[in-house]
Amino acid sequence: MRKFLALTAFISFALFSKGQNMASELELYQSVFSSEKKMMIVEYMQLSDDQNAAFWDVYNAYEASRAELGKQRFQMLQDYANGYESMTDESAGELLKRANSFAGKQDKLKSKYSKKMVKAIGAKKALQWMQFESYLDRVIGLYIMESLPFVGEYN
Repeated sequence: MRKFLALTAFISFALFSKGQNMASELELYQSVFSSEKKMMIVEYMQLSDDQNAAFWDVYNAYEASRAELGKQRFQMLQDYANGYESMTDESAGELLKRANSFAGKQDKLKSKYSKKMVKAIGAKKALQWMQFESYLDRVIGLYIMESLPFVGEYN
């Protein structure tokens, strides 16, 4: 787990410290993140042979959707960082709407795929997977929050 957290920190730092050619770099980092995450899931989930194929079918569909949300999250964070010094009530309101919309989409995605996981691998293993996903989301979210200044912090 520590190896993954270090990788997450590296990826997050790299994403927030560069401004050029971000689309291709974001895809590269998502690919590395996805590969590392899959290795951790294999070790953590301990799926039976019967569960394995069903799990990965659902998981791969989930990851494709999650990666798209990740791009939206990154764009929103990039917009926040780029507009931080010139932020107005209007631009802050727009960011707030986007953040709330993102959170709703993320919750909806997890709910949708939790139901699919229950059907594919059973409720206990689905809960185990969701705990893992939630943990990673919170660790990444915390790192992001620690990396960005709060509104008005540097004004």
